[in-house]
Amino acid sequence: MSGYQTKQEQFKIAGLDDMTFRSLLDKHQYSDPSGESLRLGISSALWPLFGLLWPSGAELARLIARRPVNTDETILELGCGLGLASLVAHRLGADVTASDCHPLAGAFLLENVRLNALKVLKYRHGHWN
Repeated sequence: MSGYQTKQEQFKIAGLDDMTFRSLLDKHQYSDPSGESLRLGISSALWPLFGLLWPSGAELARLIARRPVNTDETILELGCGLGLASLVAHRLGADVTASDCHPLAGAFLLENVRLNALKVLKYRHGHWN
């Protein structure tokens, strides 16, 4: 991960081990040397949004943690960003596929899986225009 600065954050959910996340250091960064993000329609103002832990994502993760896991269902998280909600569901044993349109979301998700010593989590790049 280069061209931008990152940090590690801890996230706590009652009843689960603390989770560690690699996220962007600040919300004003932009790094698109190949122009891939721009080709996908991601402007410099929108570029860093995938790399932040959002309050709405934290609340979704808390709701998932309180909900019983049904092994017969599959969860698809669209716009996963760093993958907090997907990782919580995955840690609890759910069949999860995370998806985002940002070209770096998959790499950050893979790193966050590694930081939390989880098994591989399915990821699919998606663009919903």
